[in-house]
Amino acid sequence: MNIAPRAFHFSKRDDSGDEPSFHTVLAHCADVSAVAECILTVTTLGNRLAQVAQQPLCSGQIQRLAAIAALHDLGKYAPCFQTKIRQLGKGCGHIEVLDGLFRLDKAVNKLSALLPWLTQWDTTSGITMGRLLDAAWSHHGTPRGFVFNRQGASRCWEQQWTTDHGGAFDGIAVLANALPSWFPKAFAPDTPPLPDTPGLTHLFAGLVMLADWLGSDTRFFPYCGQDGRPGPDNDPMPYARQAAAKALRDTGLDASPLHAAPLPAFEQQFPFPPRGMQRDIENVPLLSEGSLTILEAETGSGKTEAAFRLFSRLFHAGLVDSLYFACPLRFAATQLHKRAVSCMTRTYDSPPPVVLAVPGYLRVDKAEGYRLPDFRVQWSEVGEWATANRGWACEHPKRYLCAPVAVGTIDQCLLAGMRAGHAHLRAIGLARSLLVVDEVHASDAYMTTLTCNLLRFLQKVGGHVLLMSATLCGAVRQHYLDVWEHGAKWPNTAPAFDACLAAPYPTLWSGRKALTASDNKSGPPRSDAGRRIFPQILPLGNGAELAIKAAILARTGACVLIVRNKVATAVETCRAVEEQLADARHLLFRVNDVATLHHGRFGPEDRRLLDTAVEDRFGKAGSRHPGVLVATQTLEQSLDVDFDVLFTDLCPMDVLLQRIGRLHRHSRNEDARPAECRKAVCHVISPDDGKADTLLTPTVQRILNAGIERAYPDLRCLKLTLDLLNKAALDTQPWCIPHDNRLLVESATHPDRLRACHALAPEWEAHGVRIEGVLTAQTQQGIFSLVEWDKHFGPDSAAPANEEERMFTRLGLNDRVAVFSDAQPGPFGHPVRQVKIPGWLASGAAPDEVPTNIEARDGTLRFNFASNRFRYDRHGLHKEER
Repeated sequence: MNIAPRAFHFSKRDDSGDEPSFHTVLAHCADVSAVAECILTVTTLGNRLAQVAQQPLCSGQIQRLAAIAALHDLGKYAPCFQTKIRQLGKGCGHIEVLDGLFRLDKAVNKLSALLPWLTQWDTTSGITMGRLLDAAWSHHGTPRGFVFNRQGASRCWEQQWTTDHGGAFDGIAVLANALPSWFPKAFAPDTPPLPDTPGLTHLFAGLVMLADWLGSDTRFFPYCGQDGRPGPDNDPMPYARQAAAKALRDTGLDASPLHAAPLPAFEQQFPFPPRGMQRDIENVPLLSEGSLTILEAETGSGKTEAAFRLFSRLFHAGLVDSLYFACPLRFAATQLHKRAVSCMTRTYDSPPPVVLAVPGYLRVDKAEGYRLPDFRVQWSEVGEWATANRGWACEHPKRYLCAPVAVGTIDQCLLAGMRAGHAHLRAIGLARSLLVVDEVHASDAYMTTLTCNLLRFLQKVGGHVLLMSATLCGAVRQHYLDVWEHGAKWPNTAPAFDACLAAPYPTLWSGRKALTASDNKSGPPRSDAGRRIFPQILPLGNGAELAIKAAILARTGACVLIVRNKVATAVETCRAVEEQLADARHLLFRVNDVATLHHGRFGPEDRRLLDTAVEDRFGKAGSRHPGVLVATQTLEQSLDVDFDVLFTDLCPMDVLLQRIGRLHRHSRNEDARPAECRKAVCHVISPDDGKADTLLTPTVQRILNAGIERAYPDLRCLKLTLDLLNKAALDTQPWCIPHDNRLLVESATHPDRLRACHALAPEWEAHGVRIEGVLTAQTQQGIFSLVEWDKHFGPDSAAPANEEERMFTRLGLNDRVAVFSDAQPGPFGHPVRQVKIPGWLASGAAPDEVPTNIEARDGTLRFNFASNRFRYDRHGLHKEER
């Protein structure tokens, strides 16, 4: 194909060399369309688009979608954009200028003559094509909504497309003439029209976002005439197709080479034979139309390995290309990432990249990345597979879900279904994955609504989901199943209490069918089965007694964990423990020899140090050096750490059992534990004498971080949990885990039990009414935030209601980030570049607020942020009173 010089229109300019270099619009359009075509051809995304299109897609239809993707940057031909890229003066962006292209009859007529197939490739006289073009033109992450609206034409629009400079339509003509040679099957008369379904427009939007991001990366697609690429006079498509195939292989998006390998044996993947659920997972049917699997088992029972095994089975069957393992906590994700790397290394000679999908980290496999100017990343070379291209998905949070294997927090998944920028890029990555949600249990109604929307999406596209929990109540399990099968909305009618109680535990559910091995069924506890937990009530408010007890146990050689519901209470407890162990500071939890605690109000650099220190001391391969660790909810779930004794604030039973999962977690010779800790004792800090009525007092609610608008709003759950604690103390009977899990969870969370509290006193009934109102409000707030998969892609289905309004995956996350222009000395000897400030502490702070009046001295950093003064030290972030 011969490209006339007058048709050169530039997409990008590079001034880094002696002479500026340019990449042509034609070449970039070839790059992006080649990536889109390759993705639909060699990955499972072709099947996902066929699922939402409600028909198989032939090669001609795939080429038509690639041709439409080639038009994603049509606005770059506009003279005003060319003025901008040549730096000849003020110009305009290439997205907003498209509005003018369809506001002028003259421009529309020219475009229709050059691209007549815009109204010929569907059965709706161009409506479907208009929707797909809208999706392609939204490749920067936000729906644009240009549906051939020619009203309101003005001289401004006319100047954008009809000035002499640039010859816009000459450039479009060259692109239009190239498309039939690039995609001949697209123009074949026997190619069926493209279907008009909402799911297709949504997935196509995500496809073009992914293709544009990868096709714009100069590591894979250098400028014309650079790094061996032919110059602008040559047809760019042959090079683009070769580069696209290589880019997909290098980044791991193309998993076909590994699909062809035989399924490895379980013992090849893990250094032990399968047991319990790890055996049952082999019986999960592999369904091409998608599947929902639910695994309920106690903490520490091997659910993680079962999840990896299910992924391997789906992966080698060609039903998924990738895995996203969603953890409730970032610390859990960082710990689990190492296990994922180990599993993939044992499984494959050339393993897929394993990304840590946690903002603040740059980690793929065992390699660490370092940010450079111009959005580049320098990767350390660790291991024979660690290359820069393997870390491509890790280099930006928006690309996390495009990784072949990623371990991160649930937040990244939830953003795939919210009205947030680049939601569809995340969704297209998730569509090809097995989504594993770890410790999904009775979350608040807001997060449940977001999670259910993801289930609806994955069911529509034929995706695969594994939900795991040690403490899932029957009402929530049935709701997830109803959502998957019927798209049911929350709330639903819960199964009866007795029916929930009769469900076996542990259990593996494939849909509604239990696939539980006989040795896993619920029944009378065996003397050699499970753990016996001895709960004890510790009076609330006696911080000194708590510190004394913890210090005494540490001195006997115990590893002690104290979990408080509030950061302020945790800091207060930490200081009290430090006083008790002033003469034995080696028993305090330390980072770089600095005594501290673990919570969420540390800068990302220091959080990494904290996480590593916890794992090194209390993890499965840790030193097991005795001492006291004070923490908040950051240590309550999905963590492979082991403590001899646990002190915890009162919390709902499902959360309490999660915290108990850190107690006597690892199988070890009990004689190796201190004599005082050979029984697994859980001290629950509760109202004096265990009186449930005191839960209704504001003072107790404040201390426990309970009540409306706090961490645990439903006091009925706390009351029922406290009743179970009192019964265990009165009967002097331990809880047998996992045998008692079902009874404990249902007794404290089932809707019938919650409503029964209303009869106790008018105050409890009033509280229940308020809670129902809160749940309804949270559900509605969640629904307002969701992408509507049943509507065609566009502003009404996917755009934020207010583009200035941020979307949050968890209620209350309107945080601000204090970013220091120069790194400041941190309390643990490492520089601190930023600190996250909770929204309720950052009152009056603008989104772009910067810290001022910075003072750093003796391990303490002070700074102003908006109208507030903050202190950051070894105990984290605090607001100073003025």
